[in-house]
Amino acid sequence: MSIHERSIAPRAFQVPVIAGVEITTDAQGRFNLNALHKASGLDDHKRPSKWLATQQAQELIAELKGQSPNSGFGVLNVVKGGHAPGTFAAEELAVSYAGWISPSFQLEVNRTFIACRKGEVKGRDLAPSASASREARLLFKQFMGIGKEMKLDGNQIILSANRATKSLTGIDMMGEMGIVQIEAPQQEASLNPSDIGARLGGRTAKVINLALTASGFQKQFRDAKGHPYYEPTDKGVEAGAIMVDTGKRTETGIPVRQLRWAGGIVAQLHDYLEGGAA
Repeated sequence: MSIHERSIAPRAFQVPVIAGVEITTDAQGRFNLNALHKASGLDDHKRPSKWLATQQAQELIAELKGQSPNSGFGVLNVVKGGHAPGTFAAEELAVSYAGWISPSFQLEVNRTFIACRKGEVKGRDLAPSASASREARLLFKQFMGIGKEMKLDGNQIILSANRATKSLTGIDMMGEMGIVQIEAPQQEASLNPSDIGARLGGRTAKVINLALTASGFQKQFRDAKGHPYYEPTDKGVEAGAIMVDTGKRTETGIPVRQLRWAGGIVAQLHDYLEGGAA
């Protein structure tokens, strides 16, 4: 199961307001159908449980689940009891529920959601609820584990886990702790191939990558489009190689990572290159 494959949009802490009622969401961005029911002003015959019992709702839920079999979170969550009870549903279901209440209400809900997403209408900014904070902490721990499996090093694991948690829940775990920044995982220079080449007489990044590969510090692979990428060998890790999250993503949403090197690699490559390799 990939945590990146989700049918639910990341939560933004801006709550749409319809008929004076805040349409709250849970930590996964699912909308509170009970709040929509309240905003409609109608009685119990239009409450969420009545809609969920209809064949139309069941077929829609099944179809939405079928279109996102690898979703990290469900499209519907019914919470009974606790601090935040309610029926929370993905946006597609919320709009459909509004349509079951009435066509005019569906148009109002859909237009409000779109306007909030575009920033044309201001909702109310909310502080994270206790339940949302708990879910964020659980996600943060999961991402920390994923970072270790991906062989991210030191504070890079923390930074990447925090970025992913914020993307999915809107909660900045470091910010909640009052941490503005953390030190780099090592005090040595973190160099890319171009940096190394500049310190070795102006050699190109291509020459440096060839040298790093030939001398056993890294291995070359190619992605689905044939573009080369590199991963450190055990020898490279001992020489200070680290995989860094660049903060960028590919067209398919996969995080872009770059191999960087401790300053000591310059001297080791100098010996190799001066030995006649390039």
